[in-house]
Amino acid sequence: RRFQNAQGEQTHHLIDSHRGESLESESLSVTVLAPTAWQAEAMTKVGFHKSPAEFLHLARRKGLRAGVFSADGSWTRSSDWPEYRA
Repeated sequence: RRFQNAQGEQTHHLIDSHRGESLESESLSVTVLAPTAWQAEAMTKVGFHKSPAEFLHLARRKGLRAGVFSADGSWTRSSDWPEYRA
């Protein structure tokens, strides 16, 4: 989620703990498939802090499936991401 601050700038709702400011991320959307909702929720936050490639590598190491929609318009996902047909 992004919001407009008092100066009219777009800001992210997540805070970079190192800078104490709004997070700047390559990712617009992060989705994680996990055994529990809390695991998926926690890992999505991590996904915004890493590059899509780094995050997918981490998700794979943890045995989770993940997908990232990036600011450049690309959709990157785990190799075992399920394919759905409507």
